[in-house]
Amino acid sequence: MPSAADIAGAEIVVVGAGVGGLSAALSLAGTGACVTVVEAQEHAGGKLRSLDVSGTAIDSGPTVLTMLDVFEGLFERAGLQFSNYVKVRPTRCLARHFWPDGSRLDLFDDLEESAAAVARFAGAREARGYLDFSRRAEDAYLALKDSFMAAPAPSAASLTLSGGIGAMFKIAPFRSLDAVIGYHFKDRRLRQLFGRYATYCGGSPYQAPGPLMTIAHVERAGVYLVEGGMVRFAEGLAQACRDRGVRFLMGSRVEAIEPDPATGFTLHLGDGRVLDAQAVIHNGEPSTLSIIGHSRDTAAAVCPPKERSLSAVTLSLTAVAEGVDLIRHNVFFSSDGRREFSTLFDRRAMPDEPTLYVCAQDRDDDGLPTPGEPERLFILANAPANGDDHVSDDRERQQWQATILMRLAEMGLTLREVTCRVTMPSDFEALFPGSGGALYGAAPNGAMSSFRRPKVRTGVPFLYQAGGAIHPGPGLPMVALSGINAARAARMDLASTFMSAKTAIAGGISTQPATMASMR
Repeated sequence: MPSAADIAGAEIVVVGAGVGGLSAALSLAGTGACVTVVEAQEHAGGKLRSLDVSGTAIDSGPTVLTMLDVFEGLFERAGLQFSNYVKVRPTRCLARHFWPDGSRLDLFDDLEESAAAVARFAGAREARGYLDFSRRAEDAYLALKDSFMAAPAPSAASLTLSGGIGAMFKIAPFRSLDAVIGYHFKDRRLRQLFGRYATYCGGSPYQAPGPLMTIAHVERAGVYLVEGGMVRFAEGLAQACRDRGVRFLMGSRVEAIEPDPATGFTLHLGDGRVLDAQAVIHNGEPSTLSIIGHSRDTAAAVCPPKERSLSAVTLSLTAVAEGVDLIRHNVFFSSDGRREFSTLFDRRAMPDEPTLYVCAQDRDDDGLPTPGEPERLFILANAPANGDDHVSDDRERQQWQATILMRLAEMGLTLREVTCRVTMPSDFEALFPGSGGALYGAAPNGAMSSFRRPKVRTGVPFLYQAGGAIHPGPGLPMVALSGINAARAARMDLASTFMSAKTAIAGGISTQPATMASMR
């Protein structure tokens, strides 16, 4: 890795203050580069957002924080301590799962406790299957952590070389996640539970590859609650960037990026201002990355609609919850998972009986809301990413609100005194143009899908990208790794260029010195 002095004075612009952009900015802070983050919204976080529901702020984006070591390492390399900016605590019970037949299963951070719960739920054979599956998921995670997740541009060949045939067998890249799960479990409900991990990346367990089993290990290794809500995580990350000298231009939209022979790039903002930069990191939907003088296909890969990951219908609400005991993370499964995913991916339609995730934000291992008082809930149903083809109106939002609340009532959870805001795929398309409402970039469907995901380097020199649509994929830790990888690539490329310029000058070759970028 080049030293900090190697890129001293370089101007780097990060477009977008999502977790990927913030991680890139913090990675570059302290290198001597002048880092500016430009964000169209007035707040940082990207998909990490809260919605106001009658004066109550409800987290309405990612609700699960895992792989804390990724963020602790990010802050430590910047000379900061993560715990000084973000307060977290682990949760003992990872999730509570409900089925239409009335059965219920809790999973815990303790392996033996979860195995005992599975034994009571489905018998001793399934408990042994759970232990075997958990060990296999851990082995797969260890095989992939450095060779794939942290690698900027892995390939199937490099993965095989790094781990050998044995590692490839463990991670099962050419088998579907459902097939891997079916090897360990016979109980239909357990196959449905662990198959749901494919939806964390916006995919189907019947098409997504086996390595997604690693999510089971990641969750068991630690699910954390952020004090003050998930938006505090983004705020802490942004504050750390500011403390390390990063400049923010909030409420500023980048309208065009133009290559400039003197400075590298000229960025035109919507308010008429202009920024010069020697490198740009784009933290946004790849399909929106357009560079003047370059085709979009050269700058960044565009995901065809049929290859998009899932979108969602979400309800951000306050209500009095009665009938079943909720914890922080709850899942209410459909009666037929295969039919549900066929509807989502083959028909690109909403299933009549969707699986529902319910985040009860006032509940944790130690705390419960006051009985009879409204509490904050975030409810999510998977949906096809067709938000650019179909714009939902208020009537459709009300219909889906009624359908989802009725579905929960049928499974025992009654919500009354409801105050709600509904978000549809077309709303996500409006928030993240060019995505169709897809929340995770391309769907992880197919054995080679993980290697086809866009990498941090684009086809344009000194232009990089980060975010959930970029390798290594969705989820806050993976998004942060994409930002870290983008920053590392920018730093290496700039350092190499600066060293070449110094060598040329020392040899008596006339070159134009690097221009200090500025805002005009």
